[in-house]
Amino acid sequence: MTVREFWSEAGVLARTALAVAALSLVLNLGTYAGLRARGWLMGLYAVHLVVMLLGFVLFALMTYANLATMRRRGLIRTEGPPNLPLPWRLVRVAVASAVYLVALFWYSFSALGEGSPEVRDGQEVWVRASEVVRELRPGERLAFERRELRLFSAAWLFFALVIAIAGHRVLVRVRWLLASTPESEGLPDAK
Repeated sequence: MTVREFWSEAGVLARTALAVAALSLVLNLGTYAGLRARGWLMGLYAVHLVVMLLGFVLFALMTYANLATMRRRGLIRTEGPPNLPLPWRLVRVAVASAVYLVALFWYSFSALGEGSPEVRDGQEVWVRASEVVRELRPGERLAFERRELRLFSAAWLFFALVIAIAGHRVLVRVRWLLASTPESEGLPDAK
């Protein structure tokens, strides 16, 4: 299955997750060009809420599919939903984004350690546990802010891709469940 076929068969959840993944990739690439989410760009972190909402919708769909399967056990066809081919390119991108995310976390924590930059008494300083550790060099705070957005956008990319793939699988299962209702097979509804 190609990504184009995946897009045409996907439901709203998977398509929205793919769109969020594309936006996250653009934001991530933008950090290498100097993009940071401060000031009026702080609204970019709304993507975090969208990814969380997509995860909640995925959880709700999975719960519905599981409950519907248990409710009609024995009243629907004995075979399960059809095997779902996935676009391997999309799966590879999801795996690559996971590796990228882990590498970014490792690099960030090994290079920076604990703490965050702050402006205290007009000076940019590195603060850990409310104590000033050191004074920052010019531009170091901006680099931290770019790395911060880079890390978040990499996480958004990974989770959006996982939600797109899982959301499509759940949608296929829900469609199969709805197509194999007891009424469609001439069986009484289970209550």
